[in-house]
Amino acid sequence: MSMLNSSLSLKNLCTPRESIFGNDFTEDIIDLQDLSENKLDGEEFFENTYITAGMEKLFEDTFNRYTLGGSGIIRLTQSMGGGKTHNMVALGLLAESPSLRKKILGDKFKNFDKKVKVIAFTGRESDSKFGIWGEIARQLGKVEQYSAYYSSGFKAPGQSTWVEMLKGEPILILLDELPPYLENAKSVMVGTSDLSQVTITALSNLFSAVNKSDLSNVTIVISDLKATYEEGSQLIQQTFKNLDGELSRSAINIEPVGSNSDDLYNILKKRLFTELPDKEKVSEIAKLYREEISKLKQMNLTTTSPDEIYSGIKDSYPFHPSIKNIFARFKENPGFQQTRGFIRLVRMMIKDMYESESSNERYLINAYDMDLNNPDMLSLIKGINDKLTIAITHDIADDGKAIAETLDIEKNSDLIQKVSKLLLISSLSLIPSSTKGLKNPEIVGGIAEPGLELSTYKSEFDNFIGRAWYLYKTIDGNFFFKDIKNYIAELNSRVDGYDIDSAKKRIGERLKTLFAPKKKDVYQTLYVFPAIDEINLDRDRVSLVIYEPSRPGEGLHNDLANYYENQMLKNRLMFLSGQRGSMNRLLALAKEDMAIESIIKSYEEDGLPDSDVQFQQAKNHAERTKAGILNAAKETFVTLYYPKGSDLISEDFRMEFSNNNYVGEEQIRALLMDTKKFESDVFENNVKTDTFRKKFESRVFTTNAMRWNDLLSRSAEETKWTWYPPDTLNKLKKWAIEMNYWKEEGGYLSKGPFPEPKTAVSLNVKSELNNGEVILRVVPQYGEKVYYDIDSDPTTASSEVEDINSFKTDELEVRFLCVDPTGKHETGDINIWRNIPKIKYDLISKGNKKQLELFALPKSSILEIKYTTDGSNPKEHGAVYVEPVLLPENCDTVCAIAESKKYNLTSEKLEIKIPKNSGPKVKLFDKISRDYPLTITKNEKLNSSQETYRCIDLFEKYCVKTSGNTIYIKGNDNNEKWGQIELGTDVELNMQDLKKLIDVIRDQISNENINVSLRYTKAKFEKGSDFIRWTKDAEKDIESYEGHTKQ
Repeated sequence: MSMLNSSLSLKNLCTPRESIFGNDFTEDIIDLQDLSENKLDGEEFFENTYITAGMEKLFEDTFNRYTLGGSGIIRLTQSMGGGKTHNMVALGLLAESPSLRKKILGDKFKNFDKKVKVIAFTGRESDSKFGIWGEIARQLGKVEQYSAYYSSGFKAPGQSTWVEMLKGEPILILLDELPPYLENAKSVMVGTSDLSQVTITALSNLFSAVNKSDLSNVTIVISDLKATYEEGSQLIQQTFKNLDGELSRSAINIEPVGSNSDDLYNILKKRLFTELPDKEKVSEIAKLYREEISKLKQMNLTTTSPDEIYSGIKDSYPFHPSIKNIFARFKENPGFQQTRGFIRLVRMMIKDMYESESSNERYLINAYDMDLNNPDMLSLIKGINDKLTIAITHDIADDGKAIAETLDIEKNSDLIQKVSKLLLISSLSLIPSSTKGLKNPEIVGGIAEPGLELSTYKSEFDNFIGRAWYLYKTIDGNFFFKDIKNYIAELNSRVDGYDIDSAKKRIGERLKTLFAPKKKDVYQTLYVFPAIDEINLDRDRVSLVIYEPSRPGEGLHNDLANYYENQMLKNRLMFLSGQRGSMNRLLALAKEDMAIESIIKSYEEDGLPDSDVQFQQAKNHAERTKAGILNAAKETFVTLYYPKGSDLISEDFRMEFSNNNYVGEEQIRALLMDTKKFESDVFENNVKTDTFRKKFESRVFTTNAMRWNDLLSRSAEETKWTWYPPDTLNKLKKWAIEMNYWKEEGGYLSKGPFPEPKTAVSLNVKSELNNGEVILRVVPQYGEKVYYDIDSDPTTASSEVEDINSFKTDELEVRFLCVDPTGKHETGDINIWRNIPKIKYDLISKGNKKQLELFALPKSSILEIKYTTDGSNPKEHGAVYVEPVLLPENCDTVCAIAESKKYNLTSEKLEIKIPKNSGPKVKLFDKISRDYPLTITKNEKLNSSQETYRCIDLFEKYCVKTSGNTIYIKGNDNNEKWGQIELGTDVELNMQDLKKLIDVIRDQISNENINVSLRYTKAKFEKGSDFIRWTKDAEKDIESYEGHTKQ
């Protein structure tokens, strides 16, 4: 440097501390552990410590607390490395040593000369045996007294316990770096919760207790809970929020190092130098700079104020005033430790300057005074922003090969290296909204110094702009570095604006397209990144859950494994997951994809032509990114977990693309078919279908008779069972019944082998004629010929039924026999059909009296009619009807029955209401009140399973309750097993309970060929309208219930 006044050089005026020249940076790191283990010399500590306004307020609020009162909780609010720990250590040293306190602070707190018990806990001690409260108790010497809270399981102390533990002597509790402790604690289970939640409760109780009068002797100083690392803050974000909320209600906030003050300069001076010049020397240097800036301003090269540079240097010396502003730009970078980071950076700068002797040629330490060819310095810069490494090596410094270096070599200068490094430092911020770079006038003002020739600055800098790959200019004129050329720099900026949730949503949309169940044969429901409580399993549907991978080596995510273990329908669930590392790459690509999409949209909105280079580059990049997403997905989701045997097993899963096309459903199907978990076609032929039937019977249909619904449920629960297309089991059921392998009756399936059924006759009343004759449909079963006889069992010599669709008879009893001429089916039992007698009447007026004539149908000499005229039971009290009866004048009801003792047949009781006058007869349909309950009081019997279950189904439809129930179940084929339940008329059952009773008897008999019959005496409808609709559904004559209904 020409014209340098060496007497004013850094080398001559400033003496760095010896510690600067060592390579051990650990002395920059002070931990609360050092305080609690008495490793620190208080006087030496304060010799290297500048007491900031924030630190002074911390001392004041703390020591006044013990005499004057005030808040018991102080929160140090600054990012990581912002001086919080240093402030805590300083406070702790003064608190535990009254003599040091007086030496450092004088008489400021002379009214408080007591020693304070200091309790220090750092969250880096994540494996603390007793937890935070146990460690506090240990340091108080009370570890045994409060062992119940940590020795046999962690329990959070309540407010009263904290008061009891802490009351008495002055106590200072220092809590530092809790986020890493809480993150680790989240993995320690405590009952149904975890240690982080218990810790939050304990600390919340502590904070509440400290602000009570009982603990006015206690002060808590805690560092800010905001974590600076993304994954940790996500894992315990809600935990931090809860605890931070508790703090906000009771704590006062102190910023250790003022962001808008000269604290940083003063800290650097105190920590890095043992000797600095007096004010007169500093003023001389400031005047030289003021003169230089005045010249440059006259040349219109800078807008920097000469007076501002003068006053700035007087405050900041030995640092250039611009350092404060430029360094502040990257202080909020994730992971950057602010004050500690600045100390390390400037320490390295000073070390390089003094060791290289450049301190002999410099008045001030500037932001560009760094040797980027020094690996240690480059490492520090990478720690601040590792994205600009390629910009550094290409454009700024690479052992003489970078653009700035080659240009300076050509000019025998270091001008462009200074400019490029100044712009680099101003470009280090990773915060999207922060200011990056400098305008030309700011650059000149930043590099200007006495004796530096800048007349060629513009041409040299223009040359650098033309050759640098990573230098950009904003619309405002700021020059700054980015890590990628052209539009991709903008892309990265936009990527930073998207959070992980947005990226997951974009990936989820893509995965839903790739794995959408279209055929729906192997799985029918798809969940992508669901919350656990969003997964709803269905007996009849297989669900594929695509989930975020867990940490490497952990296999299936614990949440999913626990969910699976707690499910009944285990055979209706599979998971696709895989590699955590590639998942992070996939998230990054998703952000990039969204960013490119937004850039292209902005180009379109701005009317940029398709031929534009950046537009084309964006489109090409978009295609590459989409392909990258597919490849990353391929590398991420590589493990399919599905139930097989008795376990949830995993298989390697390969996503195979064809021209970037992918159908996940097909590849899931292919893998499961290879592993025999899924079969698609079991009905190719009867042999294959029968093999499938046998497999189903051995694994699912394992007893002789089961409900069909139970079988479907077992197939969804039994993990040994293979998966098939959704309707496969219903098709199997139909096929097996048709092939006589299974039979279905009353909701139950039974499995064979079954003997060939015997012949039988199915008899159905086709119609009833007015003269009492009945036309029957006589259907032979398992035979071709039907014979019949009257009063005796038919044989093949008896008369043959000629018209099976229209067999007319007026007999009370007819016996039928079905015969199979082929001999394949054994001749079965004789089927006896009996005609139920009926009574008709004719009421004739005879003057003022009425004559009643009764008729029994069918006409038969063995039918006898009995009647009463007082409404009593004619079966017990009735007179034998011989001829028309002249009714007594007071008779209002006649009851009659027809019976045959020979066949033990009795008609339904006929109840005839005798009208008082000759008005028209009112039909039952017109008498019924639609909205009032109605009860049938009629003895009804259902003789077959088909009739019984049909009746129950219809009654269930109208919510009918029955009483006087008799259930009788008997095995067919001459099986001697039978069961019966008879309930009184006061026991009322709904249809669900009635079916349960039937099932109880069925289960005891355990016979696949079962007949269920039912008798009831009352049936209660909720409304008369329900009874009317029931008679239509049941095909009943509503008028036949005349006299058998009550409302």
